[in-house]
Amino acid sequence: MNNLILFDYKLTTRTYLMLRIVSRLILRALAFTSIQTMQ
Repeated sequence: MNNLILFDYKLTTRTYLMLRIVSRLILRALAFTSIQTMQ
C-alpha cells in the first residue's frame, strides 16, 4: 500500500514538473515572438 502512495506521489510531482517546464517554454516562445514583432 505504501509503495502505491509513493508511486502516485512521484507521478503527480513529475506531472506538475512537466507542466511547469512546458508552460515556461510556451511563455518563452511567446515572449520571443512578441519581441520580434515589436521590432
